[in-house]
Amino acid sequence: MRYTIQKKIIFLGAFLSFLLLSGAFITSFFIYRYRSNQAFINSIDNSIKELESTVGDEDTLNSIRQFYDAFIMVYNEHKDDDLSNIKTNDEKKKYYTNTYDNIYSAGTGFGLSYQKVMLQNAYLDVSSKLSNAQVSAGSPHSYIGFFPDDKRFVYLFDSKFNLKDCSGDGYFVGEQYYLNEDDLDLDPNIKTGGYVINGKTARVIDFDIGKDENDVPIIITAFIEYDNQIVINDLKFFSLVLGLTLAGILIILIFIYILIARIVIIKNLKILTNSVNEFTENIRNGKASDVIESNIKSSDEIGLLSDSYNTMAHEIIEYTKKIEKATREQERIEAELQIATNIQLESLPKNSLNDSNVLLNASIKSAKEVGGDFYDYFYIDKNNLAIIVSDVSGKGIPAALFMMKAKELIKSKLLSNMNLANVAFLVNNELLINNEEGLFITAFIGILNIKSKELEVINCGHERPYLIRDGKVSQLQIDSNFILGGINDYEYKTEIISLKENDRLFIHTDGLNESINSNNIEFGYDRILDSLSNSINDRLEDILISMDEELNKFTDNSQLFDDVTMVILEIKTPKLNFKFKNPDYEIIGLVTNKFNDYYSYIDKDNLSKINIVIDEVLNNYISYEKKEDLIIEIEFEYINNQLIVKFQNNGEEFNPLLMEDNYINEYSDDLKLGGFGITIIKNIADDLYYERKDDKNIFIIKKNV
Repeated sequence: MRYTIQKKIIFLGAFLSFLLLSGAFITSFFIYRYRSNQAFINSIDNSIKELESTVGDEDTLNSIRQFYDAFIMVYNEHKDDDLSNIKTNDEKKKYYTNTYDNIYSAGTGFGLSYQKVMLQNAYLDVSSKLSNAQVSAGSPHSYIGFFPDDKRFVYLFDSKFNLKDCSGDGYFVGEQYYLNEDDLDLDPNIKTGGYVINGKTARVIDFDIGKDENDVPIIITAFIEYDNQIVINDLKFFSLVLGLTLAGILIILIFIYILIARIVIIKNLKILTNSVNEFTENIRNGKASDVIESNIKSSDEIGLLSDSYNTMAHEIIEYTKKIEKATREQERIEAELQIATNIQLESLPKNSLNDSNVLLNASIKSAKEVGGDFYDYFYIDKNNLAIIVSDVSGKGIPAALFMMKAKELIKSKLLSNMNLANVAFLVNNELLINNEEGLFITAFIGILNIKSKELEVINCGHERPYLIRDGKVSQLQIDSNFILGGINDYEYKTEIISLKENDRLFIHTDGLNESINSNNIEFGYDRILDSLSNSINDRLEDILISMDEELNKFTDNSQLFDDVTMVILEIKTPKLNFKFKNPDYEIIGLVTNKFNDYYSYIDKDNLSKINIVIDEVLNNYISYEKKEDLIIEIEFEYINNQLIVKFQNNGEEFNPLLMEDNYINEYSDDLKLGGFGITIIKNIADDLYYERKDDKNIFIIKKNV
C-alpha cells in the first residue's frame, strides 16, 4: 500500500501526540494514586486516633472490663467444648446464644437482673462509642475483641451488633470462634498494626484493661475496618475523566497539527510534486522543451529541494538535447558501420566452394560491427587453389581497414608470384610501411595442387589446422613462422602437407579456442577436437554449425571477445561410393544429402531429377528385395559433363528395362520399379543399362548435365 507524504506526516504527528499524552496520562495517574493512598492512610490514622480518644477513657475501659470478666468466665467454662459437629452459621449462632445467655440474650434482651442490666448498659455504652468512631472515620465497621489463644478470636463489642436480631448485618458474639491462617494476618513485631479478619482489612489499637487473676495484663484490641475499593473507585473515576480530557486534547492537537502541516509543508510539497509529475509526463511524451518550475518561495529544505529540481530540470532538457543529437550521430555511425559490414562481407568469397575437385565451407562471426578476420580462396590456375585464413590484431574499423589491405596484398602477390615464401616476405614488408598503429596479422596461407593433392602451406603465427582422415581427427604440428607486419625482411619457410581423397582440413582463427565463458575458462583445443570428432561424418556445413552451437553453449550466447572464422575443405574423389548391408529407408536421405553436397555445382534442376532417381531405385530395392543379407551399392561419377549413377544389389535377378512403360494419372506407393517408377526414370535418364554379373543386379543410369 502506498502512502503519501501528507498521510505520513499526519500519522507521525498523531503517533507523537498519542505518545506524549499517554505519558502525561500515566504520570498523572500514578501521582494521583500516590496522593490518594496517602490521603486514605492519613484518614485511617485519624480514625485510629478517634477510636483511641472515644474508647480509651477510663469509664469506657471499666465498662469493657465488666463485660470482659463476665464473658471470660463463661468462655473458660466452655473453651474445651467439642465443636466438631457445628458446621453452619445457624448452628454456630444457636450454640453461642445458649452458651452466653447468662450475659445477654439475643432477641429477648438482658432480662431484669441487676447484673444483666449493668452488662447491657456497659455493652450499649461501648457499642455507641464504637459507632461514633466508625461514623467519624467513615469506615464500614468497628469492633472490639480478644485472642484467648492462638487459634481463636472472640468478638466482645460490635458497632453493627443488633441485640434483637443477631442474623442482621452485624456479627454475633463469638460467631467467628475459629480462625484459619488466611483469616488472621498480623505482624507480631508491632503492637498496633493491620489485620485481615474474614477477608476484611482493619487497623487496630490495643487497650490494657487491667490484669487477670494470675496478674497477667489483659489486652483488648479495637478494630476499624476500611475498604480499599474507595480508593480504587476514586482512581477509576479519575482515570475516566483524565482519559476523556486527554483524548479531547489529542483530537484538538491532531487537528491543529494537520492544519499547520498543510500550510507549512504539504502545500509546498504538492506544488513541487505536481511540477515534477507534469515535467516527467512531458519528457515521457517527448514534449520536454520547457521547464515546469515549482516557484516555491521558502527558505527551508523544501525550498532548497525546489531550487534543486528547477536546476535539474534545466539540465535534463539540455542533456536531452545532447542525447538526441548523439543518438542521431550514433544512428548515422551505425548506418555507416552496416554499410562497412556489407562491403567487408561482399569482399569475401562465397562461404562455399564445390567443384569436381574440392568441397569447401566457411563461416565468419565478428565481435563488432566490422571485424579483423578474413578468409579467401581462389584458383591461381586450373590446377592450383589458394586458401587463406587470417586474423588482424585488434578489432573494429582500424582492424577491418588493415584487413582489406592485407587481403588484397596477399591475393595480388599470389596471383603474380607462385613462390609462397616470397609472397609472405613481400606482404610482410609492405604491411610495415606507414603502419604507425603497429597492426599486424596472423595468417595460414596454402596452395593446393589439385593433381598431386599436395598442399604447400606457410603458417605466419596462426593456429594450427586439424586433419580429418579415416574417421580420426588430429592437429597438424606445422612449424609457425613470425607474424606478417612484425619484423622487416623476415625469411619465411613453407611446408608440404600430403592429402588424399576424402581428407578434410579444418582451419580457424584464435577467436575460437580463446573464447571464454563467465568463469573465465577458454573454449580450448580439446573442445575443438571433441566437436570435430562428434561430427566427423557430417556434411561440411553441419560440422561448422555444430562447432558454432558448442561455442554458443559454452559461452552462454554472450558477446564474443574476438572474431571467429572457420574454414573446412574436403578433397573429393573422382567417384562417390556408398555400400549398405541390410539397409533401411534412412539411407535414402543420407545418400541424397551427400550427393547434393558433392555435386552442388550441377544445376538444381538436374540435381532434383537425380534425387528422384535415387529415391525411386532405393525405395524399391529396400521394399521388394527380401534377402536377409541384402547389400546395396551406389556409385556416382562425373565425367565430361555427364553424371553416371551405378546401382548394385545382390538380390534376385530383375531387369527393369524389360518392363513396359506405365503412365497413370496418380502416383501410388505400391508401384514397383518395373511399373510407374521405371517410366519416370526413363524420362529423366539419357541412357540406361542393366546387366546381371557375379550374382548381382547392375543398373546404370547416365544423365547429361
